[in-house]
Amino acid sequence: MKTKSFLSILACLVLSMCLVAVFTPLGLACAADQPVENALTAGKFEPQSAKKKASSIKLKPQTKAYTGKKLAYTGKVTRSLSKGKVTFKYYKDRACTRVATPKAAGTYYVRATMAADALHKAAKSNVVRFTIAKAKKHARGAC
Repeated sequence: MKTKSFLSILACLVLSMCLVAVFTPLGLACAADQPVENALTAGKFEPQSAKKKASSIKLKPQTKAYTGKKLAYTGKVTRSLSKGKVTFKYYKDRACTRVATPKAAGTYYVRATMAADALHKAAKSNVVRFTIAKAKKHARGAC
């Protein structure tokens, strides 16, 4: 494929603009009525990126028993489209302003984030309750 010099491309553009200026008042249609290709990208293929589809992720509340160790959400996760990595963040409040580490008994809130993949957008889940229940006491003599 021959490459055109910048000056020859510029000359073609000037000539096409002159032709448009001459023939437009006469009411004649010409190819110059179509958008002119950018002189710097003439003859090059530029692939258009496809629009990514929206994905979604949804969580269900979960309760776990206190173990004295850091606990992670393992409840039901419903995801659509994206196959991106899912990460969880834990909070002490429903508004998700106070980050927390779920270890002690109590109520926490969790939100998942699913990464985008090649065809789908990233997504954030709903906020759900993640409860760590107090450990049950054993009755004396029962073992």
